[in-house]
Amino acid sequence: MRIFPTLPKFKYEWASLNWEPVAGSGERITAFIVVRNVKNIEQVQIFSCFSPQQMQCLFGENSSRILELLEFVKSLLLPMTSQPKLANLNIGLSGFFLGSQGYVFADTIYQATQTSVRESSLFGNAVLAKFSETIVHTETPVLINEPPTHVTSVFLQNVIKEVIIKNPNLKSYFSVRRQFAESARPTTIDFLGKRLIANLQRLKPGRTLNQDVKLGKQRLWDLSTSRHWFEEKKKTLPDESDRDFELITLTQNYDDNKYTKNDLREAKYALSALEIAAKYHQLKIYQVNTETIAAERILTMEN
Repeated sequence: MRIFPTLPKFKYEWASLNWEPVAGSGERITAFIVVRNVKNIEQVQIFSCFSPQQMQCLFGENSSRILELLEFVKSLLLPMTSQPKLANLNIGLSGFFLGSQGYVFADTIYQATQTSVRESSLFGNAVLAKFSETIVHTETPVLINEPPTHVTSVFLQNVIKEVIIKNPNLKSYFSVRRQFAESARPTTIDFLGKRLIANLQRLKPGRTLNQDVKLGKQRLWDLSTSRHWFEEKKKTLPDESDRDFELITLTQNYDDNKYTKNDLREAKYALSALEIAAKYHQLKIYQVNTETIAAERILTMEN
């Protein structure tokens, strides 16, 4: 006797955001696919339908600027995913338009994303080859397809150890999860103190550098969200203390013989990219060369 196949567990809504590189040309590229669980809108995946290699092929030496623009657009998308319908997505930037939309049934958001991308994006199908069933959860405001690098977590862990050795009372200020808006997801801040609010990010030359930059921009977005929240709080509570908001960035020694000249040059470009993003968010980059200096920065600000 044949058994009727089991139906997928969940229903997902998806929508694509198209980009018109040449204004008025009518030629559009699917830039992003947004996928969301219909019954649990906090389960969201934003899939980038392009890779750095594809952008370099299309735009040549201008590809890095194009990628920065698209990453900025991506940072605008997530706050909009809490609205009732993805069909209402409108980031308000010239050249970006809502594309195809639909629903898909699947057992996981990974499967739903694969199906949605195949239905709506030619470039996205190529990128799917590197797409894994690892979703960055709602602690970060911009969802990406790759998990955070191990190096970043080690950086934070080592800084925590150095700080609490000298001041154990600061332990509770690390990795604080806070909801900064009623409609927003909880955000994890690496250090949320009384005078300093900081996220930590390492820029390591080599193959993980692009991922480090992406994570750094996400962490800047987190800081920007928290800064706006504290600014509103200060309006109602004048005695609320002022705080500094910083992305403490650990950079390698640029004279290190372990890296090629190209690796070191790209690392400097990466730091510049984060500095530009920080300036846009009215935030600071505090550059350090060692974990000890990062720990001292926190201790100095809080003591």
